[in-house]
Amino acid sequence: MTCVREPRAQRISGILYVESRRFRGRARADVAADVSRQLEAATGFHANVAKRIGGGAPTCGQYKSPQEACLKASAARAVQALDEVFAVVGLTERYETFYAMLAALLPAAPAGFWEKEVARRENPSVKSTAAVLALLSPRASAALDRALRYERMIYEAAVVVHDRRCLEHLGSERCAARGGRAPS
Repeated sequence: MTCVREPRAQRISGILYVESRRFRGRARADVAADVSRQLEAATGFHANVAKRIGGGAPTCGQYKSPQEACLKASAARAVQALDEVFAVVGLTERYETFYAMLAALLPAAPAGFWEKEVARRENPSVKSTAAVLALLSPRASAALDRALRYERMIYEAAVVVHDRRCLEHLGSERCAARGGRAPS
């Protein structure tokens, strides 16, 4: 099983987490301006999920542009792995559905276990990531989209696999009721 997050939210959340001490006590607009400057100055690609799920290619030295070629290959492997390796692919923005699929696969859990897990996982401060995302400069937003090109490809594949697994494990009515997609 694995769980992925929408790439823009994941990247901003990661920056906020890593820089939390520096951002403590600062106004949201100030933090967003600082994050915007970081993103505008960054080069290359961000590849957290591509590396985590797709791994590295042993023959990366053969490419003229190793970073992008290797990342593209890693992202393709991640997309394939999502479908072929994982029984459950969760999406953080549909966490309740993720736990419902786990409960369907692991029914021996004690009574109330999965409900407690869902309640424990709820994060009351998620608006900070959304608020900073909303305040990014247009240049930072464009830079973020460029840097996350391959992460977006993996995420879009994860949504497809998530919805298919949801239907397999929960059925169309339960899946649609939990924020998944019912079959068309």
